Amino acid sequence: MIQFTSDFISGNGKLIRYEHHSDKEKIIFIAEQKFNEPKPIWFYFQVNGFTEEKVIFEIANAEQFLVDGDVSEFTGDAPVYRSLDGEWMRTGKCVVEYEEDGFPRVFFTIEKCPKNVQVAFCYPYTPENLEETMRAVQGFEKKVIGYSTKGRPIVRYATEGGRPSDKPGLYFTCRQHAGEVGGAWVLDGILRYFGSDEGKNYRERMAIWAVPMVDIDGVTEGAYGKDQAIGDMNRAWAPAFQKRTEVSCVVEDMKRWQKACKSVAVADVHSPAHEVLGMLVNIRTVTSPHIKGYLENTIECLNEEIGNCGMEKFFPNYFSPINPGSSQGVENTQYLYCTELLKLPAYIFEVSYQGAKDGRLFSKQDYLKYGEIIAKTLAKKILEE
Repeated sequence: MIQFTSDFISGNGKLIRYEHHSDKEKIIFIAEQKFNEPKPIWFYFQVNGFTEEKVIFEIANAEQFLVDGDVSEFTGDAPVYRSLDGEWMRTGKCVVEYEEDGFPRVFFTIEKCPKNVQVAFCYPYTPENLEETMRAVQGFEKKVIGYSTKGRPIVRYATEGGRPSDKPGLYFTCRQHAGEVGGAWVLDGILRYFGSDEGKNYRERMAIWAVPMVDIDGVTEGAYGKDQAIGDMNRAWAPAFQKRTEVSCVVEDMKRWQKACKSVAVADVHSPAHEVLGMLVNIRTVTSPHIKGYLENTIECLNEEIGNCGMEKFFPNYFSPINPGSSQGVENTQYLYCTELLKLPAYIFEVSYQGAKDGRLFSKQDYLKYGEIIAKTLAKKILEE
């Protein structure tokens, strides 16, 4: 008999039913809603004991992933899987079928499934992944800058430990929405580049600070993290709003960063709605011509570089400041905190869970390469000014 569990770091998923047929097995599961979030857009679980090669996985609450309930959007999605000691790979793309009453069924198949397998919506990125990366890179020092709602340490990594200098500075954040793992792998690529021998020239000439996991509770407990009833990290920045304790410690750290260097820009890395393909940088129309010009010029530079490695090109995406459906449009976001209060350019990189608009699926290596290009292009532009 199979054993199903999501009781591990970043785990999410509940077994609804198991079926064993003559030539295949089937797991029917749901993604779990945690921390009072309205949409369970993340799953990551393990199953031991399969006896057949072909295994079908059905997402029983697929409609609840979506704002409009259009499950046809799943047809572009390919989750990921691995044997317990293997590398992550993409599954087959999701299939949508409808019963006689119109009820949708969404499932994906692993044709040669390991007997013991882990399955996730996209490549998981856990605190262990972060620690492994930071052990492998050079030039960054770790510091606990605060504690989460549940008492977990929130860590920042900084070149030269954040000690004062007259160097130009970049500040990176990620996982304000805990389940947005595509962005986490991109930040991993950014840190790997700056921490490499090749990136040493940039690293030693800049003050680079990064908080890779703002919502550390959500990351650890397998929440998705968007639109939480207790407060979305990405919407808890303006002084007029009640800040989450996690956001407060990042705000205070940004103030220290501004005093410790010549602060130039802030970059926050996300993944967009799960059905969105490609790569984009969201920009709200800002009042400062300098900030707007800086952002648009940098996107042009990035587009030139992205083409060299075959990745999807960026495009600017403008949101109304009063559009409540946009995490970049509501008035208490990190983006507006940085542009309006700190008077700094702020980038919001959106990195698809799945892949490019031409249907090509992204690998973990694609995300890392994407991060490398962001790091190299931003640093080059900043140091040239």
